[in-house]
Amino acid sequence: MTPLHIYLRINAVFSALSGLTMLLANGPLQAWFGFELAWVFPVIGLSLLGFSASIFLLLRKDPLPLKEVRLISIMDGLWVLGSGLIILLPIFPISQLGYYLIGGVALLVGFLGWKQMQHLPAAT
Repeated sequence: MTPLHIYLRINAVFSALSGLTMLLANGPLQAWFGFELAWVFPVIGLSLLGFSASIFLLLRKDPLPLKEVRLISIMDGLWVLGSGLIILLPIFPISQLGYYLIGGVALLVGFLGWKQMQHLPAAT
């Protein structure tokens, strides 16, 4: 298994665990984030499960379709960008803990996207 496969697999597992957490722990997450919008975490959670499934399906292909790997990494970058905007432009009423959680997840997602791009073959 190549480093690219490893980082994609970590991304898929982390996305799946995050999505399941958002679906199964909606109430506690709302309390931690300090808001009561019952639909937010389930919608994001379902999206993350779909994202995770797409990565797992991608990993079954040999060779990896590098355009799709780039797309996954771009989506990771968009997640980081969106998270940064939520933190820098506090237009949503989120608790301090919520901002820390958003920032921490963004750091991990950004790292995974960067490592995926770093391990793409050079001549692609």
